[in-house]
Amino acid sequence: RTLLAFMRTSLAFFVAGLGLIKYLDHPVMDGLGWIFVLFSTIFLTWGVYRYRHTRKVLKQVTPNDMQEAEKELGL
Repeated sequence: RTLLAFMRTSLAFFVAGLGLIKYLDHPVMDGLGWIFVLFSTIFLTWGVYRYRHTRKVLKQVTPNDMQEAEKELGL
């Protein structure tokens, strides 16, 4: 669940969406392509959010409160 994994998934959805829009001339495929592009944006936004949140939490962690950080991160 790293930022790079979210970026990889986002890029895959974006390329698939553009492929559907550009190369398949059918209204259903155009709609599906735009849905893929929308999901790619959502995945990228979620990945950046999780990365920033995790980085913020890890900066505050000391050895004494490692258990609290693990709870907040869901580990």
